[in-house]
Amino acid sequence: MATISLERVRAVRMLDNAPPPTLEFEEAASQVYKIGDFVVLNTSSGRVELCGADPALILGIAAKAATGVTGAKTLVTVATPNVVFAANFKNGSGNLVLAITHVSNKYGLLRDGTNLLWTVDSSETTTTEVTVLGPARGSAIDDTNARIEFTIRSARMQLFS
Repeated sequence: MATISLERVRAVRMLDNAPPPTLEFEEAASQVYKIGDFVVLNTSSGRVELCGADPALILGIAAKAATGVTGAKTLVTVATPNVVFAANFKNGSGNLVLAITHVSNKYGLLRDGTNLLWTVDSSETTTTEVTVLGPARGSAIDDTNARIEFTIRSARMQLFS
């Protein structure tokens, strides 16, 4: 019933309630990612870069903002089968009311070009990266642009697929 403000993606917990794993990597050239952006390990350079649209692979989310310096140390909260993330749930760039029927379904990810924030996109059901677990803390069924908890689908996990 409430409209939830857009926020960055967060790793909120693991299914076993342990803290999510954060690992150190090197930053790729000319990166501009921010904390909470989805990132991927470039297999040619071995360095972390911002994911593109409909990412085929996801290393995790940036736990440290990019510096723009090639090889700078950066931190990533790695996507594993047990890590639970939270993000806003929208219909493309439009608003969406969270329904119980969204829970357990698979959807895509979208980076908003205006706010530069990632959301789970209910309109993307072909190229899917996440499975919805339910509303996140502070959100509820029937909220608009609710924060939801989700896991990254194993086929999209760069280190655990």
